[in-house]
Amino acid sequence: MSSPSLDQPNLERCWHTIGINGDRSCPQLTTVIHCRNCPVYSQGGRELLDRQPPPGYQQEWTHLLAETTENPTVSPNSREVQETRAISLATLPQETAITAITKENLFSVGSQHRHQDTTKPLGQDILSVVIFRLQKEWVALPANLFQEVTELSVVHTLPHRSNEIFLGLVSIRGEIQLCVSLSHLLGLEDSQPLQQTVNPLVYQRLVVMEREGNRWVFPVDEVYGVQRFSAHHLRPAPVVISKAANTYTQGVLEWQATHVNYLDEELLFNTLNRRVL
Repeated sequence: MSSPSLDQPNLERCWHTIGINGDRSCPQLTTVIHCRNCPVYSQGGRELLDRQPPPGYQQEWTHLLAETTENPTVSPNSREVQETRAISLATLPQETAITAITKENLFSVGSQHRHQDTTKPLGQDILSVVIFRLQKEWVALPANLFQEVTELSVVHTLPHRSNEIFLGLVSIRGEIQLCVSLSHLLGLEDSQPLQQTVNPLVYQRLVVMEREGNRWVFPVDEVYGVQRFSAHHLRPAPVVISKAANTYTQGVLEWQATHVNYLDEELLFNTLNRRVL
């Protein structure tokens, strides 16, 4: 499958010559520190997203998405579709790829919603969740909690306040936010880093979530994206609780032959408010 061309004549790639990826001779670096804070770099990202696709690109995707709807054996998570997404996104800058994959997953959910059987009632029968990995554990939270997924940033500790759960303060788009460690809150044991795959989209990120005005930022080891499940696919949490993580688990979802802990958002936010604020 073809991917959109990046060869735009009006796209100035100064970050590769005199910027952070070049010889760093740009006089603006003394002010903006990094190219991602420069308006020229931001404009370049917007031009990448607004560029015209090559002939046949939209038709190919339309055919592929229609095929996954009409043919149940072709899954949106199949190897062919995943490889196509990786090829298309691998050529983008990291920040642009984060935005692109988030929008792509949201579009995929919307596409499934449009093509589903309209005779079936919607509402609480459908769970829309974001699946992500902490250490070696896959967990999920309601998709409406997630505000942003961005790259890792420096966390500034606070004297006599920072600890294993409350990591400190982090700047998200110029706003100071509270950063916590869900891994330690859930009692997950530190593990050796998993072997890096060839997929360029698998890397650590910061996730911003909000509920009733309470906003928290936490690092994750991997974000898969948005998935939809029928409510009857949510199995009760195990009766025997052996890990602290299970105390926050209100159910278990089966996803790609893996158990995903569906966390209790109310308990999670209440615990963070009580232990940090």
